[in-house]
Amino acid sequence: MGDSYTLLTDTAGYIFIPAIRGFGEGRQGTPASIAKINTEELASEQYELDCAGAFGELVNYAAKGHTAELLGTEKINKVSCYKIRMKLKTGQTVNYFIDSQTFLVKQVEATGEMAANLTGFGSMMKAFGRDTRKDKAVINIKEYQDFNGIKYPVKLTMALGAVESEVENTTIKINEGVDEKWYKIDKV
Repeated sequence: MGDSYTLLTDTAGYIFIPAIRGFGEGRQGTPASIAKINTEELASEQYELDCAGAFGELVNYAAKGHTAELLGTEKINKVSCYKIRMKLKTGQTVNYFIDSQTFLVKQVEATGEMAANLTGFGSMMKAFGRDTRKDKAVINIKEYQDFNGIKYPVKLTMALGAVESEVENTTIKINEGVDEKWYKIDKV
């Protein structure tokens, strides 16, 4: 949503929500704000710090404290996929559908709080007081591209409840530095 972002570290998390203008005559918008993420929410989102790739929680999952269960096969867009239920060490559950020929993730599903986190909207939804316990997210990966020998999803659709959006990653940078400004939280 615009220039909003979430900053996560191993010890703290913050969400920045830009100013939102009011709609309609006499309606006031909201000012920009920065909110600290509570300890429980921080723990539920820290899986995102995994640098092992787009689906990092699958890489060396047991060593990370996660468990995986093969639930059989299922067709996703006419492609035979292994259905794997991953339970993260936080207790959150994610279903992965992995192409049985290419071994690339074709689809990811989650419900509840994990659904909101998986789509990147978790912190913002919670900041606005939205209850995410009944949400369901489905991410379909439409296309992968090779970046320095690493296949990365570049086109995908994300559905969170009735809202569906398309995402296209046009630039992927691997092992490049991150500007210091992203590590600082300024007062609004």
